[in-house]
Amino acid sequence: MACQRFRDWMNECSLIDLGYACTRFTWRGPVWEGREMVYKRLDRALVNADWRMRFKEAKVEVLTRTRSNHHPLLFTLEPQNQRCRDRLFRYEVMWKLHPEFDDFIN
Repeated sequence: MACQRFRDWMNECSLIDLGYACTRFTWRGPVWEGREMVYKRLDRALVNADWRMRFKEAKVEVLTRTRSNHHPLLFTLEPQNQRCRDRLFRYEVMWKLHPEFDDFIN
């Protein structure tokens, strides 16, 4: 019911979903009682036709999630050779100096 109301609202407002680049899902659900993790694309970038015509090259990239169960979205109005690739994680020793480092890792 709520999904249908949301779709109806998008249609009433003539909104367009910009889609995404890279990661397919934007949300990760909890694991309950040993069941498999649930992944969904909940977060979206919605624009109207005028905005889309003004920013024809605009892209939305789904970034790596940190503390939240939602992935942040990055809007780029004029992307320069946007490539989706896995980035190597690099640990920076200076991170250990941050007062919340141990809490973040745990």
